[in-house]
Amino acid sequence: MQRIWEVDFIRGIAIVLMIVFHIFFDLDYFTRFDFSAWSMELFWLARATVAIFVFLVGVSLTLSYAKTNGNIVGTRLAWKYIKRGLRIFSMGLIITAFTLIFFPQGLIFFGIIHFIGAAIIISYPLLSRPKLALPFGLVAFVVGLLINGIALDTMLFTWLGFSVSAAYSPGFYTFDLVPLFPWLGIVFLGIFAGSKLYPNGQRAKEAPETKSRVLKLFSWMGRKSLIIYFLHQPAIITLLWLAGVIQPAFL
Repeated sequence: MQRIWEVDFIRGIAIVLMIVFHIFFDLDYFTRFDFSAWSMELFWLARATVAIFVFLVGVSLTLSYAKTNGNIVGTRLAWKYIKRGLRIFSMGLIITAFTLIFFPQGLIFFGIIHFIGAAIIISYPLLSRPKLALPFGLVAFVVGLLINGIALDTMLFTWLGFSVSAAYSPGFYTFDLVPLFPWLGIVFLGIFAGSKLYPNGQRAKEAPETKSRVLKLFSWMGRKSLIIYFLHQPAIITLLWLAGVIQPAFL
């Protein structure tokens, strides 16, 4: 099945937004640059970037399911997604280990990679019933809105979407937290949208192929999103260090 270039292109846009956000974040974190005046803009930039990524997870799952459905069936098909989810989740554990060693004050224990791995496994039952993805998505989103403001005296349930009370952990912080609720809702909406936009893995309406170098570059970045995700932060920090802008404590 031919790749859908516009999905890769939009994912490439999200990659660029992520890089831009992390340049600002690293300058703010490692240097005396102060971007507090832009805190709301950067907050929404980060949220918009995550929303694009996780929505495309749902769309991509419908394309993948259409490609494999019929060739792999039953338990084998389920295991395909379970193994894929576990593989990506294990990559998240590598990030957890890295931050535990170098940045324990902002330990990433359930970031976007952990979330995507879990979401792939949880979303599998909806791939054969994409119409249910819409109501399930709305419910997941509402659940997130309800529980995100509930602060508990434990960190054990932050991955679900609960907050941590200031009395239990003053200044609780993690560099990257993408809880299941409400973000699962956006994945489910992506599954529903993907089933409508690409029924049986094919475009519902033809889109012209592009020869634009810019579009091809963004599409290439979208195809290599996981590799870029792992490499972009070390690359940004190294370049800023070589430029003499920052001096991380661990270097």
